[in-house]
Amino acid sequence: MAVAWLWPLSLGVLPLLFWSGLTAGRILVGVDLFTYFYPLRDAVSSALRAGRLPLWNPYLFLGVPLFANIQAGTLYPVNLLLVGLPAPYAINAFILFHLALAGLGAYMYARWRGLERPGAWTAGVLFALGGFLSAQAEHVNQLAVSALLPWMLWCLEHAMGVGGDEGPARWRPGSWFALAGLLAAAFLAGHTQSWYIALFALALDAAGHAAWRAWRAGWRQGSGYAVKWLVGRAAALGLAAGAALALCAVQLLPTLELSSLSIRGGGMSYREAVSFSLKPQLLVRAFLPGYGEMVFSEYVAYIGWIGLALAVWGLLAGQSRATVRAGAGLALAGLFLAFGGYNPFYYILYRLVPGFNLFRAPARWLVLYALGAALLAGAGLDAWLAGARPQAVWTALQRRSGVIAVGAALLLLMIGAGLAAGWLERPAARTAAGWGITLILLAAVIVLGRRASGFWRGIGLAGLLVVELYAAGRSLPLATPTAWDAFSSLRTAPAHLLAAGLHLRPDGRPVDERDMPAGESTLGDKTAHWGRGAPTFRFLSMSGIQYDPGDLADIYANWRGRLPEKAVYDLVVAAKQKEVIAPNLPLLYRIAAVDGYDGGVLPLQRYVAMQSLFLPPEDILPDGRLREQLKQVPPARLLALLNVEYVITDKVWDVWMDDVFYDLQFGAALGAGGRAEVAIENPYSFTATEIGLISYLDGCGDTPDDTVVAELRWQDAAGVWHALPVRAGRETAEGRYAAGTAHAQARVGREWGDGGVDYAARLPLGGEFRPAELRLRWAGPAGCRLVVRGISLIDGRTGAHRSLVVSDRGRFRLVHSGDVKIYRNLDNLPRAYLVGRARAVADDEEALEIMRREDFDPGSLVLIHDAPAEDFGWAGYVPAEIQRYAPEEVVLRTRSERPAYLVLSDAFYPGWRAYVDGQEVAVYRANVMFRAVRLPAGEHTVAFRYAPASLRIGAAVSLGTLLAGAAAGIGWRLWRRRRG
Repeated sequence: MAVAWLWPLSLGVLPLLFWSGLTAGRILVGVDLFTYFYPLRDAVSSALRAGRLPLWNPYLFLGVPLFANIQAGTLYPVNLLLVGLPAPYAINAFILFHLALAGLGAYMYARWRGLERPGAWTAGVLFALGGFLSAQAEHVNQLAVSALLPWMLWCLEHAMGVGGDEGPARWRPGSWFALAGLLAAAFLAGHTQSWYIALFALALDAAGHAAWRAWRAGWRQGSGYAVKWLVGRAAALGLAAGAALALCAVQLLPTLELSSLSIRGGGMSYREAVSFSLKPQLLVRAFLPGYGEMVFSEYVAYIGWIGLALAVWGLLAGQSRATVRAGAGLALAGLFLAFGGYNPFYYILYRLVPGFNLFRAPARWLVLYALGAALLAGAGLDAWLAGARPQAVWTALQRRSGVIAVGAALLLLMIGAGLAAGWLERPAARTAAGWGITLILLAAVIVLGRRASGFWRGIGLAGLLVVELYAAGRSLPLATPTAWDAFSSLRTAPAHLLAAGLHLRPDGRPVDERDMPAGESTLGDKTAHWGRGAPTFRFLSMSGIQYDPGDLADIYANWRGRLPEKAVYDLVVAAKQKEVIAPNLPLLYRIAAVDGYDGGVLPLQRYVAMQSLFLPPEDILPDGRLREQLKQVPPARLLALLNVEYVITDKVWDVWMDDVFYDLQFGAALGAGGRAEVAIENPYSFTATEIGLISYLDGCGDTPDDTVVAELRWQDAAGVWHALPVRAGRETAEGRYAAGTAHAQARVGREWGDGGVDYAARLPLGGEFRPAELRLRWAGPAGCRLVVRGISLIDGRTGAHRSLVVSDRGRFRLVHSGDVKIYRNLDNLPRAYLVGRARAVADDEEALEIMRREDFDPGSLVLIHDAPAEDFGWAGYVPAEIQRYAPEEVVLRTRSERPAYLVLSDAFYPGWRAYVDGQEVAVYRANVMFRAVRLPAGEHTVAFRYAPASLRIGAAVSLGTLLAGAAAGIGWRLWRRRRG
C-alpha cells in the first residue's frame, strides 16, 4: 500500500522538478501574467489584507468594477489561501499547485476508468506536464479550471454510478454534492470559457454513456432505456450546475450586471468568436514538441512522440475499452472544436448552441484533446506492459501490410510536400533533430523491451516519456523565470508620477513650481503649503517598448551569468513595461490611467464609445487599448475631459541635428487648416544665442524664394518683443519638394521615408538672451501652411541646448525626460468640479457629436443623460475640494454662490449612490461616462459611495443555497442512517 501511494505522490513532485525556477525565488514575467494578473492579484490581495472587499478599481478605464470582474478570482479558495504572499510568489505557488492537482486528478480519473497505476500515472504526467497546461499556465484562471476538469468528470461518473467497466448504474447523491462544489470552485476561479468547456465535457460524457448503453442493449430495445437514463442524469447534472451557480451568486450576479454593460453584453460577432482558431498549417508544430522554439501559446498541445505512440497503441490495444472510448471521444471533440473558423460546422454551433457566441479562442477546446490523449496514452502503456495485442486488428494489419505501407508513404509524401510548399509550418533544424533523436530512442526501447520484463519495459518507456516532456518544456516561459527585480524595482516614470501624487492641491491636482508662493520651493514647503491628498489625476501612456533603456548595459552586466540569456532579456522587457506603465500596471502602482487591457468582460460599452472622440471607428479596439492606436497626442481639452494630467511618450521619433536635440512629439500647423498663431512656453531660465527650427511647407510650391511665411517672435527679459522671419527657400521649403517648385530647397534635416523631408534652420538672435516667451505667427499666402515640427534654444558658445514644446493641441509642458518623456497637460480639469451650464442629450451619439466640436469646453458645460438638465447660466468651473478619495468612497467639499452641477470624472455605474449633507440625491450620467449631482448654492459635503445591490442579493442567494445544501446533506445522511 505504501508503494501504491508513490504513484500519485510523484505527480505532486514532478511539477516542482520540471519548473524548479519557480521555487528558487524567481518570477514569471509573461505579458499577460506581468501586466494583467500581477496587478489584479496585488490589488485584490492588498484589499483583503486590509479587511476590505475590493469592489471598485479607479485606476483603469476611467473606473470599473473590480470584484465583478470574474477574472480577479477574488473568492476562489486557493487565491484566498495565498492572499498573504506577494503577487508573483503567490502565482508561482498557484501554478505549481494546480499542475500537481491536474496530474493527480487525471490519475484518479484514469484509475476510476479502470487503468492500472502505471497507465494512470502516465495519463497524469501527460495531462499536467504536456504542452497544453504548461503553455497556458500563465493564464492562471484558465489553468485552475482546466486542472479541475478530470476531478469533475470523476465526480460525474461516480455520481451517475458508472465506471470504467460500464457496470450497473447506481446513484450516489454524495458525489452530486461534490460535483456541485467543484463546479462552484471552478466558476469562482474566474475563466468562464473554460468553465463552459468543462460543462460541455460533462454533458458529452453523460451523453456518451447513454449512447453506449443504448448500443449495447440494441438500439430498438435499449434506446428508450438510454433516453430515460440520459434524461435523469442530464437533469441531475443541470441541477448540480444550477446549485453551483446559486452557490456562486455572490460572484455571478455582479458579473452578469457587468457583462450586460460591457463589450460582451451583446455577444460576439462570428469573426471575433473564431479569432485564435487552431490553424491547420500549425498541426505539426502544435501537436509535437518544439526544442528552442514555440508556437503561440494558444496553439500548444503536444504530448510528445512517446505520448502519441502510446495513445495510438492504446486506441488499438487498450484493454479498458470504455476508457479508450472516453479518451478518443474527448480528444476528437477537442480537435473538432479547436479548429473554430476552419471548421465549417462551427458556424452552426455559433448560431444554434447557446454560449458559443460568448467566447473567442476556439483553440482552448484543446484541453479536451489534452485530457483525452493522456487517457489513451495511459491505456496504451498498460497494454504494452501487459504484452497485449489487439488480435483482430493485428491480423488485419498483417494482411494489408502492403496497402498500409503505401498509405503511410503517401501520407509522409503529403506532409513533406506541405512543408516544402509552406502550407505546413516547417520546424527549425533543432526541433527536427530532437524529433529524430526521440524516435530513435523510442525504437530502441521498443526493440529492447521485447527481451525485458514488464517492469523494466515500463521504467524505460516512462523515463523516456518524462525526459521528452522535460526537454520540450525548456522552450516554454515556465522554464525561464527571471529575477524578483523585474517586479520590485521602480523605474523613473512611475516614480515621477508617484511623487507628483504625494503633493497635491486641495482639488487633487499636483503641485507645480509656478503655482508656489514666493519663497516656497522645497519639498517640505510644498507639503506644508498644499497638504497631502489623494492622487486624483490620470495619465495617458502612448509609449511603446521599441527602445533600449538607458541602463541596458548595466542590466546585462549585473545579471548575465547569473540568469539564462532569455531570463535577462525578459528582465529588460519588464523594465520597459514598467517605464511606460502599461497596459494594466497602473493598477499595480495605484496611479489612475485612461485605458487598460482586458480580454474578458471589460471595458464598458460606453468606454468603447468614448474612444470615438480620439480614434476613427476602424481603429477602435474593443479590449480597451486606446494607447496602442493613437498616432498623436489628443487635444488638451479632450484630455482634460478625462482628467488626464500627464502624457507619457517615447523618444523614438525625436531627432538630433547638429548635436542639438529636437522634441518632435507635438508640432503645430500654421496657415490653411491650421492656426494663425501659436504660443510656445519657455519654462527654462536658459541663455540662448540661436533658435533651432525643424519645419516644412505644405501646399506652398508656388511660393517664391524669400517669401516670409511666418514670424518667430520672442520676448526678452526686459519685455521687448523681437521678430525673426521664416522664409520659403531659406529657413523652410515644400516638404514634398519636386521639380518646378517656385522656391529653392532649404537645408534638409531629415527624410520622412516616403519622399518628404523636414528642414533644419538656425535663427540667430543677435546676442545673448533669455527668451521668456515665443510666438509663431502665420504670414504666408492663402492656401498653404507651415508645419513646425520642433524648436530648440541653442547657446552657440557652449553647444548647450534646450528643446521646447510647440503644440497646436493645447498647452503641454515637459516635466520628465529619461527613457521616456512625461508631459503635463496645463489645461487639465480637476477630478471633481462645479459647472453652471448644463444641457440634456438624447443619447450617447448626440453627446459625442457635441464633444467633437472644437468649441466644446468641458469646464463650462456638462451634458446630462437620461434626465432633464437645468442651465444655471454661469460660465467656467469651480474646483471641488477632495476630502477623501478611496476606491469605494469619494468625499468632496463644495462652495458656490449659485446652483451648479458637481461633475466627478469617474465612471458612472449602477451601485454608485450620492449623499449631499447626508441626504441621498440622484446621480446623473454626465458626459457619456461620468457622474454628476445637482447642488443648490452654498457649502456642501458630497459623498459618493459604491454599494451594488447585485452583491447584496447575490450574497443572500449564496448563503441561502449553502444553508439549503447543508440541510439537504444532513437530511440525506439521516435518511440513509434510518434505512440502515
